[in-house]
Amino acid sequence: MTGSLSIFHTHNLKSCQCLIILQNMDVLNPFILENIDETSWKCLSGVRANMQILQLVPNLEKFQLVLRCLKLWARRLRSILQRMGNFHFL
Repeated sequence: MTGSLSIFHTHNLKSCQCLIILQNMDVLNPFILENIDETSWKCLSGVRANMQILQLVPNLEKFQLVLRCLKLWARRLRSILQRMGNFHFL
């Protein structure tokens, strides 16, 4: 970690290094991705992708409801397929 990335704090837990992101940090800022290790980059990429998707959604409540419905539908479909013996579709 370089001195320019003072917004990142790492903690060593035995052999594991954890990256802590401050609440007021703008993770969509492309300069955050400079000079960080691959693991931190992968972690931030997931957060950045989620935030970008949420910015594109016009109605967050409806979007969350649709996602919940899809999850419930997938669980029911999986249950039906298991009872039918079609395990290779899971």
